Amino acid sequence: MPRQETKYGKPPLQEVICEIHFDRSQPLKEDEIEQLRPVWKELYPVQNLAEEKKLGFKISIDGIQAREEHLGSKLICRSSDGKKLVQLAPTLMAVNHLAVYPGWREGFKPMILSRFSEAHSVLGIEGLSRLGLRYIDRIEIPETPLNWEDWFEFRIPIPDRFRRPGGKVQIHYDNELEEGLRAVCNIGTIRSEEAGSSTVMFDFDVILAGNARGDELPDRLELVHEPQALAFEAFLKDNTRELFDPIRENGICKN
Repeated sequence: MPRQETKYGKPPLQEVICEIHFDRSQPLKEDEIEQLRPVWKELYPVQNLAEEKKLGFKISIDGIQAREEHLGSKLICRSSDGKKLVQLAPTLMAVNHLAVYPGWREGFKPMILSRFSEAHSVLGIEGLSRLGLRYIDRIEIPETPLNWEDWFEFRIPIPDRFRRPGGKVQIHYDNELEEGLRAVCNIGTIRSEEAGSSTVMFDFDVILAGNARGDELPDRLELVHEPQALAFEAFLKDNTRELFDPIRENGICKN
């Protein structure tokens, strides 16, 4: 049975993004993408069509040459408050939710499934080739300089003789997990906007590659979500969790 998330009154989540890559012989054309405009108009009234481009560089004895590759059009639709987005490109759909996070089963997973169902109904999209679920958290620690070991369940990989509180930190981790999953984790400090505070960004992306049917999407979403919940909680110490105001029932954290 899928593990439930710990609920927080003040979650640090800044944005969650789900990308669904299509298994299609041909990318969607602009007129096909445009067919979703009226379908999403009520929930996402702020809409625009943008051209996707990729800039590449070629280095040779003649110098550096820049080449711009046109990838097609992308429909970007936002809710009136700007908190919810759906994006449809020739080869993928992305669903975004900015703070405040509505919860996985209560809000975000049903949102993903609804948008994919609409794309399936209108365009006949059936297969998946890749699925990604990315959570970006901004954690404000009321301490400066920051002593990492007091707040997180890991040590900065610096020899003890050079170890000092504070400092600028950037950590990148990319590795294979079980069940064909891949995890890409970025942890780093940024300039804090609050005096006496240290800001840590936690960016965790779980990716599942491999072709699948559209009706397998609910189960595959659970596969990429499970490591998200486990990793976030595993990185934190109890005093850090208290910063997010965990919701309790009878003194026990509510899941």
